[in-house]
Amino acid sequence: MDVDMPSSPKQWFFDRAQTVIAPGLKNPDLIAFFKHTFDASDVDGDGIVTATDLEALRAPAWAYFRAWHVARLLEYDLNGDGIISRDDITAVERARLRGHLTADAERRTGKTVATVLAYDRDSDGQIDVQDMLRFADDEAKTQVQQGASTIFEDGEHRQRLDHALLRHVVPLWLDPNDQSAVTRIFYEAAIDRVFDEIDSDRDGIIGVEDAAAFHVALGNRERAEQLLKYQAAAQTSVEALQANLGYVPPKSELEFIALSANHGAGYALVALGGDDEATACRGYSPPK
Repeated sequence: MDVDMPSSPKQWFFDRAQTVIAPGLKNPDLIAFFKHTFDASDVDGDGIVTATDLEALRAPAWAYFRAWHVARLLEYDLNGDGIISRDDITAVERARLRGHLTADAERRTGKTVATVLAYDRDSDGQIDVQDMLRFADDEAKTQVQQGASTIFEDGEHRQRLDHALLRHVVPLWLDPNDQSAVTRIFYEAAIDRVFDEIDSDRDGIIGVEDAAAFHVALGNRERAEQLLKYQAAAQTSVEALQANLGYVPPKSELEFIALSANHGAGYALVALGGDDEATACRGYSPPK
């Protein structure tokens, strides 16, 4: 798969399209899928995503991450005075690790104590509220820059942090010719080019082989094999329909995304790209 688009923007679209690329998908469907991301990023609704828009999204996320870090540190403030000492951290970690092997527990406790005390920005041997806020600001900034989902590690603790506002953000570098803004016109044109690359026969519909090749290119071979298996199952059911009901699907309906035997009680065919889209989905029951 090659397309006249820089690899990073192309990869951005490909990574997000994995959940929707399937047989029967049409270009308007893909545009509709990505439309939500653009609309969520275009905060002022002027059709252009700018740094101002993204800052409006990031500010609440920044505050969320900052609050999370402060709250996590306050778990060590045993007497509620806003100051965390080495003894506080040690007591909390030993309580958490009670029941572990003594040597391992002491090693893990020492590791976390050293990590947390590194947040003592003024080096006075304890962590006060100002230390917490400075540390939390720095961490929040890093996490907002990394995007929606990031891993935070603190000594023996490892946690994934996520914020809904950052899940749907159009990066400004998406347009290589103007990395300060992304217009809706450029965005939808880029989606068109991505779709054309996946749609190998340029018939306007993603076929089974197209979808399988897309998922193989992204390393999802299991999904590709599943699609090809569905295609084989679809053909088997078409043959069963012909044998049991005498129904011969028109050529325009011979692409299927899924087919279920419904526990032996019937066949359900989801036909793609039929001449009459209103009748594209039909159910059939074989004779008793």
